[in-house]
Amino acid sequence: MVVKSDFYQFGVEFDWINKFVEYVECVNLEIKTEQSAANLEHNFIEINNLKVELNKIQNENKKREKPIKDLLKIKIDKIMDEYTLINHMNYRFKQFVFNYDPKKRAITDRFKELTPINNKVFVSSNISNIAYENSVSF
Repeated sequence: MVVKSDFYQFGVEFDWINKFVEYVECVNLEIKTEQSAANLEHNFIEINNLKVELNKIQNENKKREKPIKDLLKIKIDKIMDEYTLINHMNYRFKQFVFNYDPKKRAITDRFKELTPINNKVFVSSNISNIAYENSVSF
């Protein structure tokens, strides 16, 4: 039914991509040789193909990542329910140095740099506000 509508037919026939590209203000890239122009075009095509391939792989991985991310969220929520943590404060607990940021969209980024300090791996963020070692164990 929708496919037969005039609105749909107009949308299919209208060249949206070219009209959009004409609308966007751009600076023309000046290429000096035909070979250089061909190389650039080839590189753009390869980039687009790689993006398509990467998107396929990422979509396949989403199915495998979901249960792990769900479990990660449960563990983080459990910690937050049990312990009061201040956002964006660096904490030290035993061999771990970490920072909690609840505003991060990706669940994997909410506990940042959860690194064992026994292995002499140091936090790259501001080390000056490390909270004293907690007296409660996880």
